[in-house]
Amino acid sequence: MKPLTHRQVERILKAANFRHDRTSGSHFIWTNANGRSVPVPHHGNNPLPQGTLLSIFRLAGLPPPR
Repeated sequence: MKPLTHRQVERILKAANFRHDRTSGSHFIWTNANGRSVPVPHHGNNPLPQGTLLSIFRLAGLPPPR
């Protein structure tokens, strides 16, 4: 999987009908209509670690991008 930034993950979640619910420290919490919530860390424009990306997509119920 290629590295993704917070902004790129945000676009993917928006396309999957998630919305920004709240912010807790440096983590943006995204939720969908089913109540599924996904925390996404925001640390500037740095790419997120691969393990973090896999966890985000697993929690969102989305396949990881190739």
